Amino acid sequence: MQFLQSQVSGLYAIDHSQGGKVAQKAALHVLRQVEKAMTVGSYLERVGRELHTLSGTLHSHLGWIEFDAGRPAQARAACTEALASARLIGDPLLEVRSLDKLSMLAVEQRRPWEAVAAATAARDLAQAHGGPKVRSVPVPEELRHEDGKRTFGLFELAVRPAWRRRGVATAMHRALVDGLESRRVMLNSRPEATAAQAAYRGWGYRRVGAAVPWEGAAEHDVLVLEL
Repeated sequence: MQFLQSQVSGLYAIDHSQGGKVAQKAALHVLRQVEKAMTVGSYLERVGRELHTLSGTLHSHLGWIEFDAGRPAQARAACTEALASARLIGDPLLEVRSLDKLSMLAVEQRRPWEAVAAATAARDLAQAHGGPKVRSVPVPEELRHEDGKRTFGLFELAVRPAWRRRGVATAMHRALVDGLESRRVMLNSRPEATAAQAAYRGWGYRRVGAAVPWEGAAEHDVLVLEL
């Protein structure tokens, strides 16, 4: 079990260093191992829950890779599998993450009711269960000091799948920061969003800590770009 868990943990590093295509193959390889373990032999209830947790985590990771690669149908299937695993084992954090991804996919596929329903379900679930069971690395006090002009908060920067890999996000970001009078830009990014994280670091951002930006949200990395 520890071996499988270490392989799942290593997927984020693979995605960051070698790209989504390699990470997808690695995730599918580990998923086949997990599914084989789930169907062969017998095991304790605790082991069964851990296997389903790994399966849900892998499908959630695959959902993000497929979404980032512009394959919404495959992303939707993976996220739906992650959601099923989350509900089976009673993991509210994994369920919230799965619903969050399904909401984003619904927006891309022009399904407004579904997008709102998934987002609302995620919000209600997060509020019912409180904050996620994660540990945050507090942002140092000197970085949190504000005077009204110090920081520009970047909340959303998205490019439609058909326009990705063309430098559009880089051009938009450059145009944005070139017109700022602030001394720095700060944003939150989910750790599993490895493609986005790689872009941010390429633009000069550095990680200064981690935080849960709102009640019920997943843990996000806090990134800062000094201007």
